[in-house]
Amino acid sequence: MEKKVVVRRSRHVEGRKKPVPVPVTDPGSSILLNKEGGYAPNYISTVAVDSHRGFLVDADVTGDGYESHITVPAVDRIEETFDERPKSF
Repeated sequence: MEKKVVVRRSRHVEGRKKPVPVPVTDPGSSILLNKEGGYAPNYISTVAVDSHRGFLVDADVTGDGYESHITVPAVDRIEETFDERPKSF
């Protein structure tokens, strides 16, 4: 049985990691993990969806690095817009 060897491209330059840029032009962002496996200035987006009807009912973006603090305001906005609190989330 043959063994396969998987070679990954290195994200390192001469054995050292590339420096992470500090978000000086976008102070609202945070240094977060990105899809390339490194860290960079990013935002977190959240979306609330009506799963029965299939449309978006709320969206928000935060640069804090976590999203737990925007859940309650999202529920409040949904209730204000649709005169009904979400049954689940």
